[in-house]
Amino acid sequence: MTTTTEVRTTQPSMALLSEIEFRKLLDTRSGAVLFAVMGVWVIAGAVIGQVLLRKTELPLTPFEVAWIVPGLGAALLLPVVAILLVTGEYSHKTALTTFTLVPKRERVIAAKLIAATIIVLVVHAVQLALTMLAAWMANLTARDITLEIDWYLMFGFVLASWLNVLIGFALALLLHNPAASIILFFSPRLLATFIPLFGESVGKVWKWIDPAALDAVTSNFRHATNDEWWHACTVVVSWIVIPGVIGLIRSVRSDV
Repeated sequence: MTTTTEVRTTQPSMALLSEIEFRKLLDTRSGAVLFAVMGVWVIAGAVIGQVLLRKTELPLTPFEVAWIVPGLGAALLLPVVAILLVTGEYSHKTALTTFTLVPKRERVIAAKLIAATIIVLVVHAVQLALTMLAAWMANLTARDITLEIDWYLMFGFVLASWLNVLIGFALALLLHNPAASIILFFSPRLLATFIPLFGESVGKVWKWIDPAALDAVTSNFRHATNDEWWHACTVVVSWIVIPGVIGLIRSVRSDV
């Protein structure tokens, strides 16, 4: 007489997976250095904002100075964080272990996306706190400053940052290589300088796939034209949807 024993396996929750992915990024040397550089950059931006707030004539409002200047460095480095979050599994040779413990690879990828989104929100929450602190210190040491929060500007800045993170995330899923993903992410911003040299026809095509079209909408989406919205939509499809879907299929089906 033989007996069979039923073995039940419990999959980790999405919250636990997201926490693990976040800790993975912090536990690596590259991730820790990147967060340290981001912190220094944000603090340096806040100091520069303090200097600019003391100027009597500014082309920007006090809130734009206090909000945008500290966030520029963070917005530039956050996509790199997303890239390292995805490609770390392959560069550190941990993909086999991760996908063995969690066979449904889609859950791991979803957890990485959640972790990247949380990082964006946390970084910009710190940015907002520094903005308020900068305005308070400027009122104490310089002149009276009326800090009227522009919620549309704030939302647009965070949205642009998150969309750039999604671009980096999608490219990392597609390429599985940190260096190649980072180079491809920043290449359009460098190529944009040379596009006018190739003629007007190339420039017209480039407008439909230029990631800068996202900034044109998110920075002033209340007054964006229909063409700008269509350009932004094609950029989302070209740089997020298509590489993201192909990368997801590759990540789920490829051998590790």
